[in-house]
Amino acid sequence: MNQRGHTTLVFLLPLLLSIFSLVAGLTLSFNSYTKTLKFCRHDLLASQEILNTSINSLINLNPEAKALRISRKLAESTLTTSQAYPPLYPAALAAYRAVVAKQAALHFTQLSLISNAKFQALSQIQALKKKILSQIRGSQTVHTYPNLAVEETPPSSASPSYQRQINFSMRQKISFRWTYPAIAVLPKWVQFLIPSKFNISGKCSSTISKRNLKWKARLSEDKFS
Repeated sequence: MNQRGHTTLVFLLPLLLSIFSLVAGLTLSFNSYTKTLKFCRHDLLASQEILNTSINSLINLNPEAKALRISRKLAESTLTTSQAYPPLYPAALAAYRAVVAKQAALHFTQLSLISNAKFQALSQIQALKKKILSQIRGSQTVHTYPNLAVEETPPSSASPSYQRQINFSMRQKISFRWTYPAIAVLPKWVQFLIPSKFNISGKCSSTISKRNLKWKARLSEDKFS
């Protein structure tokens, strides 16, 4: 190699090393983003599956809830009528109290399904948050809270039926967003090429929608709201 070639190589080597380091840094950053996105999608889908199971269980209790509402009206009518016939009143009162107790027990089951589903779904999201915060230094997360987009019918009943709200899939959506410094996932020999204020951000969302006559958890548009 002549002197000119040697001089050129001396000048090009730092540039080539910088380019190599930058490409390596971008690859590591992309891999980190892809891994985090995979975690996000998996855990948000798992959260919706928990909620979907409970929603289906709530709706499956509707026939029993409706039957108890009818029984209560009948028991109330019988109780009112029996007041004119004192010997019949104790039996009518006992029947009425029995129906009220069954309604209370059923409503407790309904409310337990709702609260337990919210707790389990939130635990899934908190686990995702902890996973990201523990693995990536300087990361920050924000998310919406899991909910069951259902409503009681009739609202004031002691044993209401539950149905999905209007615009159910939109109301059911859970969103999660994360951001962290790019240098947090890069080795020190690459960090000097990346501005310290440069952040990597990502987001994902999930909901429940009806497909082929079945309600299923699925990923939704990654629009945070």
